[in-house]
Amino acid sequence: MIIAGRGCLSAWKELRAYAEKRGATVVCSMGGIGAVHSDCWHYLGMLGHTGDRLANQAVAAAKTIIALGTRLDMRQTGTAPDLWADKYIIMVNEDCRELEHARVPVSEKWLMSVERWLRVQDA
Repeated sequence: MIIAGRGCLSAWKELRAYAEKRGATVVCSMGGIGAVHSDCWHYLGMLGHTGDRLANQAVAAAKTIIALGTRLDMRQTGTAPDLWADKYIIMVNEDCRELEHARVPVSEKWLMSVERWLRVQDA
């Protein structure tokens, strides 16, 4: 499961290739809308309190989440961050403050651009 944020907008080609190669489903934060075409088979919509029900259900059921270029703020995680406690979360962000102050427990933190992280993963 991938959560694509604003940081994915400049890496949309890499994101789409990564998701397709792995058969990963993708949801977007509000800032990440457009990183994946809405008609792609693996795109489930926008996450969060104003998002799509299917996207929210998929994130709730996921055991592993790759959060790319997103803050994982309250709009996405809700008011009960302990619902995220049993998930393995990989967070990639260029802003160290976002990594340091995540609202949910993060298992792996990567301080780099989404584009660079995706390229390293495919190397």
